[in-house]
Amino acid sequence: MNKSTIELVADLYDTALSNIFKHIYTVSANTIEGFLPAFISLYFIVMGYKWMIGDMAKGKKNFFRVFIFLPILISFIFNYKFYLEYIVTPIFMLKDYVVAAINEITTNANDVNTFKKLDTTYINLFSYVKNELMGNIITSTLDFFLGVIVLIIYGALYIWTGFYMIASLVLTSLFLMIGPFPAILFAFDSTQHITMAWIRTIATYFLFAVFAAFFMIFNYWISQSVVSEIETNMEYLFLLIVSGSIQIIFVKSIPEYVNAITGAMSSGGDAMSGVSQAFKWGNLTGRSVSSVMRK
Repeated sequence: MNKSTIELVADLYDTALSNIFKHIYTVSANTIEGFLPAFISLYFIVMGYKWMIGDMAKGKKNFFRVFIFLPILISFIFNYKFYLEYIVTPIFMLKDYVVAAINEITTNANDVNTFKKLDTTYINLFSYVKNELMGNIITSTLDFFLGVIVLIIYGALYIWTGFYMIASLVLTSLFLMIGPFPAILFAFDSTQHITMAWIRTIATYFLFAVFAAFFMIFNYWISQSVVSEIETNMEYLFLLIVSGSIQIIFVKSIPEYVNAITGAMSSGGDAMSGVSQAFKWGNLTGRSVSSVMRK
């Protein structure tokens, strides 16, 4: 098996997304198409009123958007093939490329997958705990409970890191599925902020995978050093516990690091506010997700 556990889980989610992406996109496109005539009619009334009260500059600006920019936008956004090939696929290709590049930091001829090597490192650590510490709870009570703590800490570290990587795949896909609605709203002054919030949200979840990949490599080197010098004395066990706990804090703070970047995209500041705050989640390397939406 040449893939890590997290990559295998991501493949399962990838398959699920491949079965629903086009359907959700179609529902989103059909919904906005149904409401668009009424929305445009209302918009004409508002713009007509602005013309009547002398706000000609505003009216001319929006006249251009509605009669020229909006039809062009509709022809692109409501064309699934165009939307897939020129918007969705490039986003996922870029994310996969960046994650794969990070993955190659520790790759050599003998170790072709750093994430897989991280699996091996953790398995070695768990084997050590099981064989050396998880003995008789009666005769080795302290060692037993220290072993439980180590297992919980490094198990949680692995799950949190994998969570953010897989969440990046799922949530980036989710917001791209509903893309026709926020994309069309860019044509109107009063709703442009919704489009910008949508773009910031996609950027936020895009970066979850990048930061998670970085911490997987970071955790690999730390854990590799730890496992290579395993000892059974109390000082070493304390080092294991403290090191793993600090790594968990780093990984759980991924949304904060990402927001430090995407927050600069908004005059409002916080890219994790609103709808994206409701998820607080964080693709995985290897297979390109462009295949996800082709069904």
